[in-house]
Order: sequence, then structure tokens, then C-alpha cells
Amino acid sequence: MSSERAPTLTIMDHQVGPLRRLALLAAGRTGADIDRLVREARQRARRERRSMTWDDLEQGIRERQPRLPNDLRWRVAVHECGHCIASLRLGVAEVRQLSIEASETRLGFLAAAAGTAILTEARALDMLCLHLAGRAAEEVILGSMSLGSGGSAGSDLAIATELALALETRVGSGSAWPLLYRDATAIPALMFVEPGLADRVSARLDEAFDRARRLVAEHKDELLALANALVERDTLEGPEIAALMAAPSSAGPSS
Repeated sequence: MSSERAPTLTIMDHQVGPLRRLALLAAGRTGADIDRLVREARQRARRERRSMTWDDLEQGIRERQPRLPNDLRWRVAVHECGHCIASLRLGVAEVRQLSIEASETRLGFLAAAAGTAILTEARALDMLCLHLAGRAAEEVILGSMSLGSGGSAGSDLAIATELALALETRVGSGSAWPLLYRDATAIPALMFVEPGLADRVSARLDEAFDRARRLVAEHKDELLALANALVERDTLEGPEIAALMAAPSSAGPSS
């Protein structure tokens, strides 16, 4: 049995800056995406008979990263900052990162760390508001809403609907038959069969959306400050977000 140890990867202090920049650029991608990017960068370097560099990785990421038109960048920034405002002002989660660095699968994203609080009905309603706040921000700031908050099982509308449906059917907080539990696998089929269920779910969503609109309007200056900075820098991290929230600007899009 060999006593040799597997080689370990050591990150030197002078490498932290480039590595952090790459991490921000690649945020939102899957592990498979990153693995493919590294293999392609390594192959490029081998063809040129040299070692792979940080620049090779950055080039690979940017080549696969579509550049959004300015008007779309502003809309995506407003949408994501709507989620950010709701998350921070309602205390739902700690926002770690905001980005409008587009990838093959998304135009922008918010990365947050949820707290460990017990899920109560009040907290679930806060989460409903959070999921709908991006759409609300588009309406309040831009006067219209894109269709990007829906369309897939992982969309804002899908997640919000699933949560509202759970509140009405299986966590003991329904406005009708509150203590009657329905199995999760059967619930989707009940939506338009059980009398009044779709109406009750829709009412919860309408109330959450109205609340999200009021929240966005109340914190409009903060949202605009965040969105302008996000358009300028592409990605914002927690400390930058906190600083901007503390000193908001009421300016419109800088572009």
C-alpha cells in the first residue's frame, strides 16, 4: 500500500483576486457547466503548448455568456432588486449576491442564505411576497411586467403558487377545512376539482402581490440605487448591497 498522498490544490494570496472574479462571473452555473469550461480552457492551452491561466477560464466563461441589450439589462436589474428589497426588508433571508451576468439558463439571479426561523404562516406570507416582488418591481418601476416570472416549474409564479397551495391544503392554515390534510402528490390534481380551492389560492397570491407592490413603492429609492449599481457593475455582493441600502439614490437608469 503506497504512502504517497494525493496532490492538494493550494490557493496563494495573490490568486484570491482572480479566483473571486471568476467565481462571480460563473455564479449561477452548474457544476457540469464549470467542469466543461475548465476542460475546454485546458484543451485551448494545450493546443497552444502552454499552461492554462486564469485568463483562459475567464475567456471561456465570457464566450458562453450572452451580453444583454441595455434595456433588458435594466429590466432584469429592476426585477432582481425587487426580490432583494423584499428579502431584506421582510427579513426573509440574507442576500449574498445579486447578478445580471446572463448564462445559458438565466438572465440574472439573487443568491441568499435563509435564516433558521421556524416556518409560520406569517413567514410563509413574507416568502410569498418575496417570490412576487420581482414582478411587482417591474410594474412599479417600468410600468409593465415581462413574462419571465412564469413559464417553468422553477419560476417565481410556480414557486409562489405551490406555496400558496400548500398553505391552503396541507399545513393547517387553509381558510377552508384548515385541519384537513391532503397528500402532496394529489394536491395539483385538486386545484381545479375541489370547489373554491383555486379561488382561495389565487386570493393569497393577489394579496401577496399587492403587498409586494406596496413594499417596492415604499422603498423605490433604495431599489433604484441598487439597480443602477447592478447595471454598472454586473454583480453586487452583500457588503456593497448593504452600503447602497444605507445611502439610496432616487436616480433613474444611468444609461
